[in-house]
Amino acid sequence: MASFYCKAVNAGGDNLNELREGESVDTVIKSLQKEGYIPIRVVKAESLLARFYGVKKKVLNHKQILLFTQKLATLLQAGLPLDNALKTMQSLTKDSAEVSDVVDISLKKIKQGEALSFALEQQSCGFTKFYIGIIKAGEAGGDLAGSLQHLADYLERVESLRSTIVSAMVYPAILLLSSMASIILLMTLVLPQFADLFESAGKSLPLPTIIVMSISEWLQSYWWTLLIVFISFAMLFQYIQDTGHLRYRWDTWVLKFPLIGDLLSKVEVARFCYTLESLLGKGVPLLDALITVKKTMSNTAMSELIDLARTNLKQGKPISLALACQNRFPILAIQMIKLGEETGNLQGVLAKLSTTYDKEVKISVQRMLSLFEPALILTLGVVIAGIIFSVLMAVVSLNDFTF
Repeated sequence: MASFYCKAVNAGGDNLNELREGESVDTVIKSLQKEGYIPIRVVKAESLLARFYGVKKKVLNHKQILLFTQKLATLLQAGLPLDNALKTMQSLTKDSAEVSDVVDISLKKIKQGEALSFALEQQSCGFTKFYIGIIKAGEAGGDLAGSLQHLADYLERVESLRSTIVSAMVYPAILLLSSMASIILLMTLVLPQFADLFESAGKSLPLPTIIVMSISEWLQSYWWTLLIVFISFAMLFQYIQDTGHLRYRWDTWVLKFPLIGDLLSKVEVARFCYTLESLLGKGVPLLDALITVKKTMSNTAMSELIDLARTNLKQGKPISLALACQNRFPILAIQMIKLGEETGNLQGVLAKLSTTYDKEVKISVQRMLSLFEPALILTLGVVIAGIIFSVLMAVVSLNDFTF
């Protein structure tokens, strides 16, 4: 499936300008015609031509998706039919153009006899495979309201964890930025004031002073190279993320990195357990659920174990056997999943594991920051003290004092 930017109009004069999924351009055109639209332009999303036409992909952020889910779940639980609930949401989401567009398009699809999951999936505006999978399970089981409420609870947990991490990072970020600004000001504004003094004295300077002054001169003349280096690293990282085998090597290496690797593995395990437990709870078969679970995981080194787990399951082997490969999943998670398989209570075990690892992630974040903050303060303090000390050494030597 590929993404295509579509521009079309119907007999009533309504314009359509959105992103759609399809096998080919012809498939998308036929889909538009079936809905009563006259296609004006269908362009593959990744092409330069799409950028030239200026068709923009509207993607909802996490908070907007949470808002949409909460409101729709509340209306459906109040007993409103889906089409009426979406009509009501049109007036409730006027303050957010992106959410309002999603509601309008979804309502049109519902009136045409399409399912809500199909309407959201076709828009490709930020709804994950996991989200669509839960909606489909709710539609199949006749409990769409319950599925939406389940998704709202999940999104709230994710938002809570994200807020915890962001809040914890505020102080270190401010400290790092202010310290870097102080160092740059010292090197580019303060130290040059001493350069003429040291040069006119005609005496040889101490080695630390020579090094610091050389760095200062380099920053004044070639500061722009730092921007080039930063942009180059950003482009290299993006290239690695977009290249399959390189990303796999990167993800494998990151998992072995102290502190960060442990944190990332716990995040992935929490996501794995909660997603699988949610899908099993909605009646999705384990084999199909594992396909959706893999798509929600961001670390390719860990997600490849899901394919092995599906292969084991087809052969009658437990999935815990596959997850134990290469020591990427924590031992506790593997043992608990194995216990759940043996007792026939895999869903209950996964629910407990997701809660446990949610707490573990928060603890790991706090532990990492408790080590990072003093290390950052100490490092920056040493750097700034070293700069000042090198200048004082030179000043003292110019006055012929013994140091």
